Formats: sequence, structure tokens, C-alpha cells
Amino acid sequence: MINTMKSEAIRRLQEKLKKLMPGTYWFEIYDKAIDLALNSKRKEDKYFFRNLLRDAKKTLNRKNQSHTIDPRSEDENRKSIESLIDSGLSPLNKIIFQSYIDQIMGQCKKIHPFAQDVFSDLLDGVQVKVTADKLYISESLVKKLRVQMRQLSRLIIYN
Repeated sequence: MINTMKSEAIRRLQEKLKKLMPGTYWFEIYDKAIDLALNSKRKEDKYFFRNLLRDAKKTLNRKNQSHTIDPRSEDENRKSIESLIDSGLSPLNKIIFQSYIDQIMGQCKKIHPFAQDVFSDLLDGVQVKVTADKLYISESLVKKLRVQMRQLSRLIIYN
């Protein structure tokens, strides 16, 4: 049975999660903190909630630092997108399409360190598993980022 300190910490973390989009930095931290709170071996103390957040950050940072090699350069991303643009669009439509891609890529940087690569692979039709293996991230994170990229694309294109 979960005691009051753990249940209160989990409740607070879930409240914070509700306000965030999946795949964002803080969403991943709060999600990891919930996992840590559910660990039956974890001891509760005066700073339980703060320690959960600290440990979640450390865990995610350690995971991300072990895979900091950028599997794709900016040039490769650009070539991939240019090949998509050159697929028979009129000159005006190419300019419009390129401006949308540039806006989306600019926003990707704010969402997650791997969002640009995930978006490029999404445009290229690369499978989720292949993208996850290439970037050394989980398939679930790739799926979350793809959902965010689709939402972002709709926002940019329809507004």
C-alpha cells in the first residue's frame, strides 16, 4: 500500500503532467519521477518530492549524455527535405512548402533535442523502430515526438 507521502508526490506529479505535452523535457522528468516514486524500495523523507525530481533529472540527463552523438548532420537533414520539395511542386508551392518546413524545424529545436531528426525521418517515411535505433532513444519517445510534430505542423499550416 502506498503511504500518504508517496501518494501526495504522485498526485502532484500527475497534476503537472496534465499541463504538459508528451515528449517535452519536463514531461519526461515528471514521468520518470512517478516511476521512481512507485519504487517500493524508495525511502520517504522530508525532501521526498524534491529528491524525486532531482533523481529523475539525473537519470534522464545520464541517459541523454550517453547518446550525444548527432546521427545526422544539418546538411543531411536539409538534403532529405530538399529531395521531398523537388518532387514535382510548382515554384510557388516549393517556396510555401519550404517556409512551412523551416518554421516547423525552428520549433522542433524548442521541443526536444532529437525532434528535428524525428521530423526528418517522418518526412522520409522512416519507420519508428529505425528512427529510435538510429537516435538511441525509445520507440515510445519517437512516437510521442511524431505526434507533437503532426500537431505542430497542423498549427503552422492552418494558422
